[in-house]
Parts: sequence; structure tokens; C-alpha cells
Amino acid sequence: MIRPAPALRRAGRRLPAHVRFLLGHAAIGICIAFLFVAALLALDIAGLRGLMLRGGDGLLALALLVFGTSVTFGSAAMGAAVMGLGAAPKPPPKPPARLPLIPAAQPAPARLSR
Repeated sequence: MIRPAPALRRAGRRLPAHVRFLLGHAAIGICIAFLFVAALLALDIAGLRGLMLRGGDGLLALALLVFGTSVTFGSAAMGAAVMGLGAAPKPPPKPPARLPLIPAAQPAPARLSR
């Protein structure tokens, strides 16, 4: 069993719900960013993998790419989550009461004039 750090044990409380909410969505965005960078390198889009492997600062370029996409995707995921918090959706309108039946009109026989 993992024991919490002494400072957290003394505090005796967890992170506030809104902080956990934001951190969870940021983590989802960062995971998506890692997948995105992996796809960029695996597919060698725009020769990016080749540039990183041939260049002297390939690891620095990779670190900057991962950091930039992580910040972008993490903040986008947090922003989408916050914007999705809006007011509760309105319930659908109730269907109208049963409409009164209108008696079918009986066609009158046509009169021929002579």
C-alpha cells in the first residue's frame, strides 16, 4: 500500500474537484498529443522523422515538438471540457395533448344539370 506524503497526510484533504477535473482532461489531451507525435514520426509526414534523425539536435527538436503539442492538446482538452459544462440541457417539450378527431367529410354526389 502506498502511503501519501507527510504534507498531504497532515493536510487531510484531497485536491478540489475542479482541479481534479482539469488535470484529468489535461492528461487526456497530453496522451492524445503523444499519439499524434508518434503518428507524425511513424508516417514521416513532411520528412519530419528524417530531419530529426539527420540533424544534430534531433532530440531537442523531438522534445520541443512533444512539449508544444502536449501544451496545445492538453489546453484544448481542458477548454473543451470547461465549455461543455454549460447549463443542464432543457428537457424535450412534452408532446401535445391528443388532437381532437375531425369527422371525415362525406363528399356530396355531383349534380348534373340538364
